[in-house]
Amino acid sequence: MGLEDVGGRRAHGAAWPRDLRSDLRDGAGACARAGDGVAIAGYLGDGDTFDRAMARFAEAYADQNEKDYAALKTAVDVGRISAEFGL
Repeated sequence: MGLEDVGGRRAHGAAWPRDLRSDLRDGAGACARAGDGVAIAGYLGDGDTFDRAMARFAEAYADQNEKDYAALKTAVDVGRISAEFGL
């Protein structure tokens, strides 16, 4: 599983939770592209499935971001690349 941006390119290491990916593929994505808030709310309903999926996605994304940052710092520390931190 991988997070894909609008252009369809895969973002390194990020994962969509399975139920969120299914929801978006099955119709919410089309509503979101149309910008129809009423249609999106109607599709999502009153349950918290989408909310929980978004929370899982956010946690997985944050975890991957921390791993990526640690890998960047390591690469800088061993001299493979140069970067400025704290800008």
